[in-house]
Amino acid sequence: MIGLTLGGVLNIFGDYILVRVFHMGIAGAGLSTTISQYISMFVLMLPYLQGKTQSRLQLKYVTHKPEILNRIFTTGITIFESTRIKLTFYDGIKYYICDVW
Repeated sequence: MIGLTLGGVLNIFGDYILVRVFHMGIAGAGLSTTISQYISMFVLMLPYLQGKTQSRLQLKYVTHKPEILNRIFTTGITIFESTRIKLTFYDGIKYYICDVW
């Protein structure tokens, strides 16, 4: 919970600093989101890296069974396509708005 909250708060302040103070616009918002997500991921991974959890991250538990890899790939490709469609849509909106303004 702390990691997710920290990521959200950092994103809010990062957005303000990069967009308003440094005048980076949408690129600043994207950069702020990326940085806050990496910091949030690190905070969430910290207990695993320090060995303070009951579960461990070890390569010997990674599976190579085709049916499981197929499920992972199928889920991942669906999310990838959804993201690609959204980005294409947003890119089209960007060009329309830039022409209007």
